Amino acid sequence: MKLAFSVLVTLLFVGICLYWIGVEHFYLTLLTLQLSQVGAIFILFFISIFLRGWRIELTLGGELSMPHLEYFIVASLHNIANQLMPIRSGELAYPYLLHRYFGYKLAKGAASLLYIRFFELFVLFILFLAALFGIAGVKTGYGINQVFAGVAVLALVAVITWLNLSKILKCVSTWLARTIHNRSGYLIGLLEVLSKLLESLSDELNLKKTLALHFVTGILTLLNWVCLFMIFYVVLHAVGISVSVYETIIGSTIASLAQLIPVSTMGSFGSLEAGWTAGFMMVGVDMKSALNSGLVMHFMVVSCSIILASLGWLGLQLMQGRRD
Repeated sequence: MKLAFSVLVTLLFVGICLYWIGVEHFYLTLLTLQLSQVGAIFILFFISIFLRGWRIELTLGGELSMPHLEYFIVASLHNIANQLMPIRSGELAYPYLLHRYFGYKLAKGAASLLYIRFFELFVLFILFLAALFGIAGVKTGYGINQVFAGVAVLALVAVITWLNLSKILKCVSTWLARTIHNRSGYLIGLLEVLSKLLESLSDELNLKKTLALHFVTGILTLLNWVCLFMIFYVVLHAVGISVSVYETIIGSTIASLAQLIPVSTMGSFGSLEAGWTAGFMMVGVDMKSALNSGLVMHFMVVSCSIILASLGWLGLQLMQGRRD
């Protein structure tokens, strides 16, 4: 029943959006995409999934004796689950896949996912601030040296914060636990869950995680975001929206954060478009064009996800058949 409701809400939202911007306009926009642009989007998305698979392999610390291809498959299936399942429930696919097919403990898989997601938000936040520095530099007339200096200081603060992040999270978790001790209520329950999550993440940061691993994971996460931002940049320019790299990062960051809102639609349809539209309106794109480009982008990403996940699922079944 819940799944049917999510499908209905998704179709209703997409229908309203297409009615407002015009089905023909959306269709003609898709036709404006050149084959080279579609190919570039697919290649960039493939690289993004490859980087995520590599990151999973590093995060698990070699605890699973899996071929490199299987990490790629896990990344592709986890991605399509997030693209299609409502209320961010697709995240559950990650620990489930590791447990179901590779015998990895669910709790450890969930902790690994927390580590990855926190890293993604951390790097995204730094990139967002760097883009703000860049736009501020352009609009105020600062030279590239001043902008670079600002970004360098920001990066230094980020590194120092990251090196002490486990201790910071532990302190916050302990403080929350003491604050809510012997108290009850809905909000207290949420704070208790948050306290446990922070404690788990703190432990995960310490568990077999070296500085070198943090660094490599950070680089892979950075490269993954670069690939995604390049996809967004290609889509925007393909549909006739001329924005800078800085503006692309700012607009799409708002969209990425909006995806965290647990709405009852499939594949974050609605929250993503709302965030995308709001983000690019902030940098001067009109509402209709922003929404149209958001739908095109979402269509392309979901299409790439389905293709890679289908190949991944087929590969997983073949590998399981050989083992059996």
